[in-house]
Amino acid sequence: MSTKRLSEIVDLDRYPIADLAPPQRQTVVATCRKQLLDTGLCLLPGFVRADAVAGMVAEAQALAPKAHRTEHWRATPHGDGSPQAGTIPRETRAAMRSIAYDLIGRESGLRALYESCAFTGFLRAALDNDALYPCADPLVNCIMTICRDGDELGWHYDPNDGVVSLLLQPAEQGGGFEFVPDIRGRDPAATERELAVLEGRDDGVLRPRLAPGTLSLFNGHRSLHRVAPVGLGRERIIALFSYAQTPGYVFSPEIRENFFGRHN
Repeated sequence: MSTKRLSEIVDLDRYPIADLAPPQRQTVVATCRKQLLDTGLCLLPGFVRADAVAGMVAEAQALAPKAHRTEHWRATPHGDGSPQAGTIPRETRAAMRSIAYDLIGRESGLRALYESCAFTGFLRAALDNDALYPCADPLVNCIMTICRDGDELGWHYDPNDGVVSLLLQPAEQGGGFEFVPDIRGRDPAATERELAVLEGRDDGVLRPRLAPGTLSLFNGHRSLHRVAPVGLGRERIIALFSYAQTPGYVFSPEIRENFFGRHN
């Protein structure tokens, strides 16, 4: 992608991801790493320009009739994540609509951002991970999710760190991102702490305020987190970017089926 095209999507004055050399970029990278070290969450507000965000929201709304809705209850592994460690004290509910990568237009700003080498290079630096590659999956590479009235992503841990997402539109009511840093594998009273979080008794829950266009990098493998239930009114729309440790990675047919109700 040309720098001009990238500059139409990303605020390159604030986040100079297209140039590896300038001190400002190194400052941004250092800030990302510090935020991740401090809480496991890095927020880059205004990363994507407002007009580009508006275009992505319009595309998501146009594709919404083709989105696949899933709803299920899940028991997430806790402790060190091993089978012997068990799961968090209660199953939690996940309900949302997902728009597959193959539905996103070739000229989409979202697709252009995901396929940008400059963007991938920046993420490698920010996450301090040189073995970070865009996936080759035709459905799961980069998706948009929509949460409407009653939808939520209940408390859980991610199977890996380095989750990359972009908030396109916050919900009018509810739908906030909430997390508790560094429980899994580090807190000796993890089960008791998890139960307190699930029952709303823990005062360590962080609730950052995110504006449209905010890029988030999150180490969710160790931090219990959720998207709170969405209420009436405007829906919540985000983009999720998938990366792997090896080139050419594709997801299993089971994951595609779970997200989109189809394998291809």
